[in-house]
Amino acid sequence: METPKQPKPQRIEYVDLMKGICITLVVVFHCGIYPNNHFGEMLSTLRMPTFIFLAGTFLSFSKGVKATIVKKVNRYILPIIFFTLLYIIVAIVTHPLNTVLKIKIYLYPGVFYLDPDRFNGALWFLRYLFFSCLIVVFIERILRSQPKTVKSIVVIAISAATFYIYRHLDIGNSHVYVLQIMKNLCIFTAIVFLPLYYIPYLLRGQILMAHSKHKLLIGLPFAIIIWYFTAHWIHTFKIQTEANYLEVLLSSFSAVYCCYCCAYFVKRIPFISFLGRYSIIILCTSDIVIYLASYKAGLPNWGRLIVTTATAPLIIYFCRRYIPHFCAQKDLLKIDENGKIKFSLKD
Repeated sequence: METPKQPKPQRIEYVDLMKGICITLVVVFHCGIYPNNHFGEMLSTLRMPTFIFLAGTFLSFSKGVKATIVKKVNRYILPIIFFTLLYIIVAIVTHPLNTVLKIKIYLYPGVFYLDPDRFNGALWFLRYLFFSCLIVVFIERILRSQPKTVKSIVVIAISAATFYIYRHLDIGNSHVYVLQIMKNLCIFTAIVFLPLYYIPYLLRGQILMAHSKHKLLIGLPFAIIIWYFTAHWIHTFKIQTEANYLEVLLSSFSAVYCCYCCAYFVKRIPFISFLGRYSIIILCTSDIVIYLASYKAGLPNWGRLIVTTATAPLIIYFCRRYIPHFCAQKDLLKIDENGKIKFSLKD
């Protein structure tokens, strides 16, 4: 007798809209169309922090730590491997240099230093999310008996200390091999921005519960004011900002709150919500499309944006239909009834 399939959980519309807003900003940023003013500074504290916040909100160890890590390998590591290789193939085939120079420019630094800027730089975020999950596993084991408030304070203190050590020692430009690897794997980034990931994990129940729109509106003006006065340019991956750490946290959390309120009120914007639902596919493929649109087709910034947006539905369809196990739509690695990890293309 076959075990009945579990019904798929219903999607939360405002979450898809939040993702859609942020992935649209990611594409706009990567196309080189971004306001070089304070509004641009505000958007820089909204774009990736919202993704981080949502990823933490939906982190769960209800099926066990092993099952969660395997799930994250399916969702993050396999897309990194597949779309990195795809970008390398596209870059090598289209780059006008000879084979030796191609290997020197792309493969050597990328493999030896695990340098994500060498191919498909957008994938740094998936590395960040994977190591954030591992860090949470470590912290939960150490602080499992502590209340949520203590956990939050400890994490903020560790993150702030890492932020200032990273800045003071200029680790981003260090020539020490181990530090370069840690930077390129986004381990420092995962620690510095851990509060944006860990605190939503702790407060998941409160975040996902139904909220009074009236109460949300009361807090919205205060969040906008905080966001406006604390926002600075933040390069999340390279941990570059002129702000102090308190400003980074305040601007990020207030930006997420504003995005949350807007999405909670509106619920759904058809195309934007669609992009948000498959934001991981757009994240993995947009740099490849932009690369082809700019270097091969020679399109200007707006042209890149139009091409990337117009081809998004077709790319999403193709990825879901033909490579679902490599774009986080289906699991390739599964845990059997004996607790062993196995490869399986079956649903």
